[in-house]
Amino acid sequence: RAPRTHTLVLERDGRIGAYARFHIGTAITVAECAARLPRDSSALAGLLARLQSEHARETCEVLVPRTHP
Repeated sequence: RAPRTHTLVLERDGRIGAYARFHIGTAITVAECAARLPRDSSALAGLLARLQSEHARETCEVLVPRTHP
């Protein structure tokens, strides 16, 4: 069975500030994420840390794709 994917979105002033698409298994695994501003990146990192704590996972993996040619 494939893991369920979740998406969380941070909204600021009616615009998307950041988002993360992830699933929860033995770790929190982030398959896709982005942030518009540095403060949104900080908020996103805090959110992932909170998810990790709330779901009692030891790790949070962020998958980073290779650079496209």
